[in-house]
Amino acid sequence: TEAKMPALLQRRRFSSTLLQRLNHDENSPLFGMIRTPTNPKGIIKDNSILRMLENSLSDGALFQFRTPGTPRGDIEKMLRVLKPFWQATADVFSDSWGLPPRHSRLMHGAGIVSVGLIMDAISETFENGEIPSYLDFYNGLQKISPFCHWTSGYWEFADQPPKKWNELQNISKDISTLAMYLLNQYYQRNNLLLP
Repeated sequence: TEAKMPALLQRRRFSSTLLQRLNHDENSPLFGMIRTPTNPKGIIKDNSILRMLENSLSDGALFQFRTPGTPRGDIEKMLRVLKPFWQATADVFSDSWGLPPRHSRLMHGAGIVSVGLIMDAISETFENGEIPSYLDFYNGLQKISPFCHWTSGYWEFADQPPKKWNELQNISKDISTLAMYLLNQYYQRNNLLLP
């Protein structure tokens, strides 16, 4: 719809447009993988992708491509960030990519949202308007890959007992814990301070 809508729904509509492009563009690493009412065979829940997109649109890598004062933006530039990042994610974590969430927490809400924040962290080291390349994203993700346990093993979160890989749930507490852990690993490996 093009009708005037409340701000929250306007933002959700823009995120939904990005989601549809990621799900239907044949050159997208997420092609056909997002579960929507029109694509019930997708393995990643649409709400997980929407949350990742909305985080980035509000103050992450995609924010700079928004049109100021509106819920719109330059979709093509945003896709030039999203597609290489998720392709790099698929390549770095190839053993965990494309599996149902019950077999891979990478494809689970906690993984999608948390890894999306790594996209934002990598992008923030570039000058305003400069878009990281596939290789930039790949190298950034490689630095955290030894600390990821998407399909087996235990997460070693600070000040917590080890958490089995499949004990991560799609709840705010687990998403926040995982996101902070991955961000800490990324910043430490790059000798950066957490913002």
